[in-house]
Amino acid sequence: MSLVSVICSQYPLNLADPKTRSSVESVLNSHYKNLELIAWRPESQESLGDWDDTRVRWLTPQDIRLGAAAALNEAVRQSHGDFIAWIEPGDIWSPDKLSQQVAALESAISEVAIAYSPVAGSGIPPYSPPQLDSSLPDYLRLHNIWETLSNPLVRREAISRIGGFDESGPLLGGWDFWLRLTQQTRAIALPTPLVTLKPATPLSWEEWSEFAAGSQRLLERYLREDDRPDFQHKVRHNLQKYQLAQGLRGSISPELRAALQLRLHHLWDEDLSCRHQGQLFLDTYQHLINPDRNSDANALGDRWLQQLQLTPNPVISVIIPAFNAEATLGETVESVLQQTFSDFELLIIDDGSSDRTPDISQSFRDYRLQYQRYENAGPATSRNRGAAIARGDYLSFIDADDRWTPDKLQQQWQALETHPDAAVAYSWTNYIDEAGHLIRTGSHLDVTSDSNGQPQATDVLAYLLLGDFLENGSNVLLRREAFERVEGFDPSLTVAHDWDLFLRLAARYFFICVPQAHIQYRLSKTSISSQIERQETYCKLALERAYESCPGALKNLKNQSFINLYYYLIYKALQSPIEAENCRLSLSFIQEIEKRQLRYSNLKIPYFQTYYDLLNRIKLICQIFQNHPTDQATKLCQEVGLSLDVSELLTYTKSKPYPAISVIIPAYNAESTIIETLESVFAQTFTDFEVIVIDDGSTDNTVAVIKELQDDRLKVFCYPNAGQGESRNRGACHATGEFFAFLDSDDLWRADKLESQYQAIINWTPPVDAEAVYQTRQPAVSYSWVDWVDISGKFIQRGCDYTTNGYVYPQLLLSDFIAGGSNAMIWRGAFYQLRGFNPDFPPAEDRDMWLRLAERFHFVAVEKPLLRYRQVPTSQSANVTRMERSQLRVLEAAFERAPTCPPFVERPELLRPYRNQTYANSYKYLTFKALDGEIDPQQGHLAIQLFKTVLDNEPELWQERWFVFKLWLRILATAFLPPAWTQKLLQRFPTFPTLHSQLLSYTKMGVAAEEAGV
Repeated sequence: MSLVSVICSQYPLNLADPKTRSSVESVLNSHYKNLELIAWRPESQESLGDWDDTRVRWLTPQDIRLGAAAALNEAVRQSHGDFIAWIEPGDIWSPDKLSQQVAALESAISEVAIAYSPVAGSGIPPYSPPQLDSSLPDYLRLHNIWETLSNPLVRREAISRIGGFDESGPLLGGWDFWLRLTQQTRAIALPTPLVTLKPATPLSWEEWSEFAAGSQRLLERYLREDDRPDFQHKVRHNLQKYQLAQGLRGSISPELRAALQLRLHHLWDEDLSCRHQGQLFLDTYQHLINPDRNSDANALGDRWLQQLQLTPNPVISVIIPAFNAEATLGETVESVLQQTFSDFELLIIDDGSSDRTPDISQSFRDYRLQYQRYENAGPATSRNRGAAIARGDYLSFIDADDRWTPDKLQQQWQALETHPDAAVAYSWTNYIDEAGHLIRTGSHLDVTSDSNGQPQATDVLAYLLLGDFLENGSNVLLRREAFERVEGFDPSLTVAHDWDLFLRLAARYFFICVPQAHIQYRLSKTSISSQIERQETYCKLALERAYESCPGALKNLKNQSFINLYYYLIYKALQSPIEAENCRLSLSFIQEIEKRQLRYSNLKIPYFQTYYDLLNRIKLICQIFQNHPTDQATKLCQEVGLSLDVSELLTYTKSKPYPAISVIIPAYNAESTIIETLESVFAQTFTDFEVIVIDDGSTDNTVAVIKELQDDRLKVFCYPNAGQGESRNRGACHATGEFFAFLDSDDLWRADKLESQYQAIINWTPPVDAEAVYQTRQPAVSYSWVDWVDISGKFIQRGCDYTTNGYVYPQLLLSDFIAGGSNAMIWRGAFYQLRGFNPDFPPAEDRDMWLRLAERFHFVAVEKPLLRYRQVPTSQSANVTRMERSQLRVLEAAFERAPTCPPFVERPELLRPYRNQTYANSYKYLTFKALDGEIDPQQGHLAIQLFKTVLDNEPELWQERWFVFKLWLRILATAFLPPAWTQKLLQRFPTFPTLHSQLLSYTKMGVAAEEAGV
């Protein structure tokens, strides 16, 4: 085990100081035991006390005037260790500090002579220490990032090679020593702090002036003329900030005030990184004028330490490719130089301009700006040329006619720092004209966050295949490593090279969205994007290449990708003034759209009619302008009232790779009803859906009948029979929509069902009294009223029109007002959190699902009947006995969970009245089902037991004596009289046939104990 010599920097040692004693004890308590502690013996022997540790070796001062550096050198000469470490009074070592550092050095190559770590208790910004990197001296020239002698462990021979500490100046935490040492050898950085820094001590004017003069001399010694201008400015400004921070911690004498004010003025005039720190300058100036006003001077000093820039190279490289950009370049450069994030370099890559671009580029007096001129090679090559000479860890490109808002780089950099798994940050775009005025907003699409703004894993590639939602090459900030991994821009693409790059990045890396409009993209007739035919060629090439290498699951998006592209190209081509050549191109684009268009089984709905009317109108206008001179064509269109807003076409762009809604239909032997059910789906006014039919082992022609329908949104999957609940779950496994809408194979939807329920969730806003009515969260489920229809689809009666919103659990426990599995629309996240339907509860698995959803999520109601629920005697729900068993199991499970749900958490005494009323309501429905349909004595006997259960749980119903008496007569007649006699009785008394239906109107949606507050 190697011997480590630990040298106390204090000369002589003052053990009477508790901080010094704690520092020394932290060394002796080290887990690494093979060490010697070398200290200069104090003048008073009594202060040694009980210090009898054999590892302590005392040195006797020969000359009390010996300086700190000389004392350290002498201690090194008298040490015996293979490794040398130091401890400063007040600093505290971690117990495993030496163990980790010795292990790191012993396992490293021989050129590595130093091991160090970050320091706890430091006020400087976090930094990434370089590993075995030749740039370490540059980090140390910027600032003494090791901060204290107590930090590194050094091989003895490395110290010998540089001759020890410089005895001609102040120690400055070993700053000069570390600089000389790292120029001769390499260092290894450990990731976790192993030393806790002592609290900063106030300096007197004399101490501060000695520190300032020594640090200034150090700067002049190590700053070289060949250092880049931005690096020189960082070094000088960091020193001024550090001197300010140290001076602000002490009492402010007149001399110190003058010196600090001078540094403050220099920083304001020269340091571009401080341009947006006006409040810090103001607070500092006020403190210097009136030190007593700000009692927390240390906090002010720490704020200046946070302004230190600790990376030798700029963090971000901004690259502007410019070709004959004299009209707009100055405005673009200004928008970059005004960024609140200041640690960047700006590279202007002149692509062989023949105008005043060189003069404008070099007219800016900013040390961060570099101008490079090349022969013309196109924008993609210019961007690559800039990236090749860039020094930043992040790259951002901006076209020479675009602008950024001041916080663009700051926001995107923070997003990537916060999400290290992401390689690309993007923002939103707004469009400006040649004069810089806003024309319109961009897509403002955030594909990387959920509805609450929280990051979510998203297949960005799928979205980018459908269209470049990043919209331009001036948008992103990306990690340099990712850019190099995908080999930069493709120089063969003079157009769409940015989209091509984004596609290749999205195939490998995560993106993160900053949901703010930071990019102002300039539209002009002379821009490359206005050249339609060339744009088509290169965009198609970028898409074809992307689809060659994309995952197979995304290849089904290809037709829609090209349709979206042609929508955009038609929009670009038909901008005013309309030209004959662009009309020819637009007609060819429409032909491409029609070739790739999806098949739909129902084109009569308003959405498709409007769409095809628009396409036909575009065709007609293009033909007119193609066959007539522009003036004549314009007049002809005006005479026949033919006008066109081509931007309407962009509203049909499909920007999401997956449908908004997945309609899931379980089907078992449904050949007689499935077509009508599907037709009710394909007649929906909302068209962004897919239909997934799960054939549950049908033995009839269900599958063959379904496949006769020609609609590309329809998918059929066949499985062995497993029941309705499991079939719904199987459908969810295939579903890609954001929302699920389940539909039984014999039910029907109104044409606006999907649209109404989708909009109810998406456009939900909390009511004014949200807290009072328990509607404080975005709903995850929407539902509507229900109409009952017979086998032929004829209206029978309103099935349910109960309405409640928000936290609906108490009401839903009392009664299933969703009234069927074909009603609700569910957010897919909620469905998966609950792990779908429970197939063990047929046929009541839907009520179980609604209850479990209501326990955790909010609901929203659409107050109109959108579901036509078919009452079929042979359907599952007609089996009343089976339904009773299933309902009881669902309710028992629900009441087992109920004590953990409001209102029962706060008022457990409500559980019993809720249970009684829930069972009473459920048995009312079962009684109704037993008496509905054909007269059957067996069902009458069952109704006796069911209605008795109703009265057992809700004896208050006896208050409606006349109704109860008549219903008992109806039940008893059904049970004991021949069916013909019962039929005559029903005909004799007109109210009797509807008594069982009236029973449903006595369903109670509250309990007396709750209403009374008992």
